[in-house]
Amino acid sequence: MTFVQTIGIETNEIQPVRNLVNQWHSEQVGVAPGYQRTRILADEERRGHYVIEVDFSSKEEAATNNERAETAAWAKKLADLVDGDPTFTSHSLVCSTE
Repeated sequence: MTFVQTIGIETNEIQPVRNLVNQWHSEQVGVAPGYQRTRILADEERRGHYVIEVDFSSKEEAATNNERAETAAWAKKLADLVDGDPTFTSHSLVCSTE
Protein backbone atom coordinates (compact mmCIF):
# COMPACT_ATOMS: atom_id res chain seq x y z
CA MET A 1 0.00 0.00 0.00
CA THR A 2 1.33 3.45 -0.88
CA PHE A 3 2.40 5.68 1.97
CA VAL A 4 2.38 9.46 1.57
CA GLN A 5 4.27 12.05 3.56
CA THR A 6 3.17 15.65 3.22
CA ILE A 7 5.23 18.69 4.08
CA GLY A 8 3.45 22.01 4.56
CA ILE A 9 5.58 25.05 3.78
CA GLU A 10 5.27 28.81 3.52
CA THR A 11 7.38 30.70 0.99
CA ASN A 12 7.18 33.59 -1.43
CA GLU A 13 9.93 32.00 -3.56
CA ILE A 14 8.75 28.59 -4.75
CA GLN A 15 11.33 28.15 -7.54
CA PRO A 16 14.22 27.25 -5.19
CA VAL A 17 11.95 24.65 -3.55
CA ARG A 18 11.01 23.28 -6.99
CA ASN A 19 14.70 23.03 -7.83
CA LEU A 20 15.41 21.18 -4.58
CA VAL A 21 12.55 18.73 -5.17
CA ASN A 22 13.62 18.10 -8.77
CA GLN A 23 17.23 17.55 -7.70
CA TRP A 24 16.15 15.07 -5.01
CA HIS A 25 14.04 13.16 -7.51
CA SER A 26 16.78 12.93 -10.14
CA GLU A 27 19.36 11.79 -7.57
CA GLN A 28 17.22 9.56 -5.36
CA VAL A 29 14.61 7.80 -7.49
CA GLY A 30 15.68 4.15 -7.44
CA VAL A 31 18.09 4.88 -4.56
CA ALA A 32 16.03 6.15 -1.60
CA PRO A 33 14.15 3.22 -0.03
CA GLY A 34 10.62 3.04 -1.43
CA TYR A 35 10.67 6.57 -2.88
CA GLN A 36 8.35 6.92 -5.89
CA ARG A 37 7.56 10.56 -6.66
CA THR A 38 7.04 14.06 -5.33
CA ARG A 39 4.46 16.72 -6.14
CA ILE A 40 4.14 20.31 -4.97
CA LEU A 41 0.62 21.69 -4.57
CA ALA A 42 -0.12 25.42 -4.31
CA ASP A 43 -2.89 26.45 -1.93
CA GLU A 44 -5.41 28.44 -3.98
CA GLU A 45 -6.82 30.14 -0.88
CA ARG A 46 -3.56 31.12 0.85
CA ARG A 47 -0.87 32.74 -1.25
CA GLY A 48 2.58 31.42 -0.42
CA HIS A 49 1.33 28.19 1.20
CA TYR A 50 2.31 24.90 -0.43
CA VAL A 51 2.06 21.19 0.31
CA ILE A 52 4.78 18.83 -0.86
CA GLU A 53 3.49 15.26 -1.34
CA VAL A 54 6.06 12.46 -1.29
CA ASP A 55 4.95 8.94 -2.24
CA PHE A 56 6.63 5.81 -0.91
CA SER A 57 5.85 2.16 -1.53
CA SER A 58 5.38 1.50 2.21
CA LYS A 59 5.42 3.10 5.64
CA GLU A 60 8.43 0.97 6.58
CA GLU A 61 10.49 2.12 3.61
CA ALA A 62 9.54 5.75 4.29
CA ALA A 63 10.79 5.30 7.86
CA THR A 64 14.04 3.80 6.59
CA ASN A 65 14.44 6.71 4.17
CA ASN A 66 13.83 9.22 6.99
CA GLU A 67 16.82 7.80 8.88
CA ARG A 68 19.26 8.43 6.02
CA ALA A 69 21.84 11.23 6.19
CA GLU A 70 20.84 12.31 2.67
CA THR A 71 17.25 12.81 3.79
CA ALA A 72 18.29 14.84 6.84
CA ALA A 73 20.49 17.04 4.63
CA TRP A 74 17.61 17.57 2.19
CA ALA A 75 15.24 18.51 5.03
CA LYS A 76 17.79 21.04 6.32
CA LYS A 77 18.08 22.61 2.86
CA LEU A 78 14.30 22.80 2.62
CA ALA A 79 14.04 24.45 6.05
CA ASP A 80 16.60 27.04 4.93
CA LEU A 81 14.46 27.92 1.88
CA VAL A 82 11.08 28.42 3.58
CA ASP A 83 9.53 30.77 6.11
CA GLY A 84 9.01 29.17 9.52
CA ASP A 85 9.18 25.46 10.20
CA PRO A 86 7.88 22.93 7.68
CA THR A 87 5.09 20.68 9.02
CA PHE A 88 5.34 16.96 8.36
CA THR A 89 2.32 14.64 8.22
CA SER A 90 2.06 10.93 7.37
CA HIS A 91 -0.80 9.31 5.42
CA SER A 92 -1.76 5.83 4.29
CA LEU A 93 -3.39 5.67 0.87
CA VAL A 94 -6.95 4.36 1.17
CA CYS A 95 -8.20 4.85 -2.40
CA SER A 96 -6.77 6.02 -5.70
CA THR A 97 -8.31 6.39 -9.14
CA GLU A 98 -4.95 5.78 -10.83
